[in-house]
Amino acid sequence: MRHGHQKAILVSNGRIISRTFNKVILPSPSFQGLQVSRNAGKLTLRVIKSIPLVHLDETIGVGLRPGFGDDSLRIGGVKIFADCALGPRTAWMLEGFDSAPDCTGISAVLPEELHEAILKADAHGVAATVHATGDRASREVLDIFAEARSGAGAPRPYVRNRIKHVQLLHPDDACRLAELGVIASMQPLHATSDMQIADQHWGRRCAGAYALRMQQDCGAVVALDSDHSRSGYFHDRALGDPEQPRSGCPHRWALRLVDRGSDRLRIRQGR
Repeated sequence: MRHGHQKAILVSNGRIISRTFNKVILPSPSFQGLQVSRNAGKLTLRVIKSIPLVHLDETIGVGLRPGFGDDSLRIGGVKIFADCALGPRTAWMLEGFDSAPDCTGISAVLPEELHEAILKADAHGVAATVHATGDRASREVLDIFAEARSGAGAPRPYVRNRIKHVQLLHPDDACRLAELGVIASMQPLHATSDMQIADQHWGRRCAGAYALRMQQDCGAVVALDSDHSRSGYFHDRALGDPEQPRSGCPHRWALRLVDRGSDRLRIRQGR
């Protein structure tokens, strides 16, 4: 491992701590560097290290599974991108954007590759963490999770899939995360950072966007995070827009979802 990588990890560690976070989920930093920092007593965060999709086959080959590690450094699920982002209109949509009716965004990987990756991970006990912004992205992912669940007979106790962001769901999909046991990993601050472009691109569909309370009411496990070391968790509107009551999330719930909800992502049963 290069010394520069180790230094970058230590610097990032310090920056995150300075912003009061005590747990992070990382898709990219070197796992070797994280282990060196941990063994040297310099890793003062709890880290869940997700697996890049390009390394899924190697992960399966050596028998690694989510949950391997200890309280300070643990292997997470495989990170997959189903689509991209709202701002550039690359979120994968069921219907065109209000601002560009002929545009339905893009899938980040070919649908058949998304299908294959999730089913392969599930078959080998590797949880999938799937980035999904648009309503079609979430539907495609939920359909694959449903297929994996029906094919397995009974869900494996250590496979707890999750969708990252859940920014927009079609009404028909509103409670499917709860039904399938999929964790809704959501970021309240997106409701404020995106509110103007969401109104511009999604219009009336925003009634089903950033719907923290709706997921709670459906019975889904909701885990809140900031999505970025420089972002805060909350803003008052992020926790409750009076014009969109289904998105509202009381402060007392929000604090519990950051703590208890996020701990559900730590994989190990009974924790």
